[in-house]
Amino acid sequence: MEPKVLDTVMNELLEEQKRTNELLEQEAAQQKEIAKRVEEFDNKLGKVQVVSPALDTKPIVSLMEKYLERITKILEGQPKNVVYQRRYLLFPEDNTGYYYKIIFGRLIPWSIVIIFFAYLFNLGNTYLEKQTEIANRRYYYEAFEDAWDRLDSTIGPAGRKKMDEALKAAVRKQELQSRH
Repeated sequence: MEPKVLDTVMNELLEEQKRTNELLEQEAAQQKEIAKRVEEFDNKLGKVQVVSPALDTKPIVSLMEKYLERITKILEGQPKNVVYQRRYLLFPEDNTGYYYKIIFGRLIPWSIVIIFFAYLFNLGNTYLEKQTEIANRRYYYEAFEDAWDRLDSTIGPAGRKKMDEALKAAVRKQELQSRH
């Protein structure tokens, strides 16, 4: 081949090689720049905090309220079974602990105390009545004894005999009344 053709082909190849090298260098620079940008994006992405906005649930809530209103209207429109009950509860169905605390902790002990004091009051009243009756009897006994002694000193033996008979009759009458 001719040297001139070879020279031109070689020069063209050389120029093409230079262009290829320049393109490779540009591509390497672009790759470095892309890598740098990717790294910056990674850093930014790591720092970014995603805060989702509050969900707007108003439309859903309004739909649910409408459905609930429809359901309650349907249920209210249904016929209801009415059960009449007459119950007499000695013990409550709910809160039994508090009930027992009231009954056995307060009511029964206070009832016992009140009954005890009422009994003591009754005993005291009976005692006072008996004492007044005894005092009245003692008063009348002393008054009758004094009157008897005065009569005995003023009347003679015939009067004493009549007084003894009257006393025996009064004792018999008292014995008969006490038996019935």
